[in-house]
Amino acid sequence: MNEPTKEQIKEFWRWCGFKHIGIDEMGVFGQFPNHGPGLDLHLNLNNLFEYAVPEVMERNQNFVDLQVRRYIAPAHDDLLISYTCEIWSDNGQGSIIKQANTPALALFWAIWGVIKKC
Repeated sequence: MNEPTKEQIKEFWRWCGFKHIGIDEMGVFGQFPNHGPGLDLHLNLNNLFEYAVPEVMERNQNFVDLQVRRYIAPAHDDLLISYTCEIWSDNGQGSIIKQANTPALALFWAIWGVIKKC
């Protein structure tokens, strides 16, 4: 999957509870309740697991597990590496599976799928 747009990033972090989200050439910044202003909100695994994953589990009790996997496949004279994130539901809704070039993007797009199902 591709990089998210600025609007998708803002919507994503607002859904996670952040306020006053700003995006500039230096990155993405936002204010989270009970934290100081100006938190760095780059889409990396640290931020996603600290802020987004707990929000998914709290808001959507039916989503019970997630897994990020790496796939390596031969591609011409090189290796193709991709990451897949799957979030499972225990109420028969199935799972959300997204693939990307980095584990953070795979996790972002899987959580984005949960956000859009809400």
